[in-house]
Amino acid sequence: THIIRLAIAHNGQTRYIKTGICVESVGEFENGTIIKRPDAALKNAQLRKFHAKIETIIDNIDYVSGMTCAELVAQINDTLLGHSVPTKVSDIFYEYISTARIAKRSIELSKQCYKSLDEYLGSKFNINHVNYSTIMGYERFLRNKGNSTSTIRTKMAIFSKIIVYARRCKYVPFDFRPFMDYVYPVPPVRESWVDVDGFRLLRDAKIKGTMENVMRDFIMLSYCLGGINIADLLRLDFRLLYKTKHLRYIRQKTASQPKVNKYVEFDIPDEAWLYVDRLMRKDGKFGSDYQLESHYKDYFAQCVKSLRNQTGIHNLVYYSARKSFAQHAFQLGVSTSIIDFILGHKLDRGGSALYNYISVTPDMATKAVRLVLDNLK
Repeated sequence: THIIRLAIAHNGQTRYIKTGICVESVGEFENGTIIKRPDAALKNAQLRKFHAKIETIIDNIDYVSGMTCAELVAQINDTLLGHSVPTKVSDIFYEYISTARIAKRSIELSKQCYKSLDEYLGSKFNINHVNYSTIMGYERFLRNKGNSTSTIRTKMAIFSKIIVYARRCKYVPFDFRPFMDYVYPVPPVRESWVDVDGFRLLRDAKIKGTMENVMRDFIMLSYCLGGINIADLLRLDFRLLYKTKHLRYIRQKTASQPKVNKYVEFDIPDEAWLYVDRLMRKDGKFGSDYQLESHYKDYFAQCVKSLRNQTGIHNLVYYSARKSFAQHAFQLGVSTSIIDFILGHKLDRGGSALYNYISVTPDMATKAVRLVLDNLK
């Protein structure tokens, strides 16, 4: 028997698709028509239906002209088999954020960043058409829009993640690497850490204004708790912590990442309770359910200028607590692995086999926090 195939001629190449319809001999097929068979009319109707189906599939594929013949036939076959492989950058992005292990906060950030890419490419842009020129054009587009270097770097990273995801899902060839020679713009280093004298001044200053005092207390509490992020601080229930005197939490920003040190854990120092008592509500938290992280960021933004002017610390922000704690601990000789443990970073094993046998412990972290706070006295 002979299987009848449909020829697909495209961009100077020809490939074939099996129709699933057979004839007994070559003589039963002539000029695209089945002849000399009692069921010829039925089989010809099946051929016409198959031909029309393929035409419909091709009509629904965007950017057909940019595909090779092999890519076109592969997509037709995937559609026939019910394997609808996404080809649009937009479709792949939304599949990525819905299936990949990404923190909720990072998903929202990714969506915000993607808006610029969608504006530049359009919603129907085929991922197979992304090349180095596309990437450089997008960076230029972002610069012309007035985005900062840091923002451009973040948005370009989201674009790169879409490409990596598509490659891992085999939506594009494994050697599809348009970002290979791309160099990310380097943002200026934000010197937001404050020296020890500056933190003593912040702690002891007579601050005017309720909002300014609240922000000062949040910064000092974060410093006392090893530079804890506001997102993690707002999730703590200090009614329970009053009983245990022991802090143990999962850093939200890296919660979905595999880490040896899943928890940040150490004893709460006595200095922290002064600020807890000032800030804590009756339910043991620092805000109600509707007062999310963004609420406090807006709150701090309103009073940070006044707090800087009153203290003379002109690079002060909430994040100064985290940066400063790490810097002060490092200056005091605390191991970088212990600092990473306290900050909730993924521990760097430094390529040494020794770290297969030893670990940072909560007791080591407690001693390091104590060392930094004693240095502030």
